Amino acid sequence: MTKKKKSKQDTANAGGETIGSRLTQARVNCGFSQSGLARETGIAQTQISAWEADKRRINVGALATLATTLNVSTDELLGIKPAQDKRTVSPHRRILRHVEKICDLPQSTQAHVLRSLELMIEGGAKRISVRGQPLAKRQK
Repeated sequence: MTKKKKSKQDTANAGGETIGSRLTQARVNCGFSQSGLARETGIAQTQISAWEADKRRINVGALATLATTLNVSTDELLGIKPAQDKRTVSPHRRILRHVEKICDLPQSTQAHVLRSLELMIEGGAKRISVRGQPLAKRQK
């Protein structure tokens, strides 16, 4: 008896998306590189790469870990349920960790951090400088 080789069609939903493509999209939406996601989850980067390329199947434990880290449901990664509108979902854990760190800073430093964030959010990144260069220029 020979093993059937898995094809991309085996992992695709009705829309033609694969688990790997949905995983890649969720990772990119959260701002992770493959290596960053590997560090955050403790899963090898080569494993994440193989899953995204649909070369390996994701086990249940890893699927749950990835869904939690990427702030999506396992149903979304599996293609059972469409992605939710992320505006109704709570902030990503990385953002919350940074907020906690900001709360530990002295009041005067907190005020500077908050003002910098406000300027960036309002499109004022050109007015913020890092090491003498405007932030907007450094981002290019």
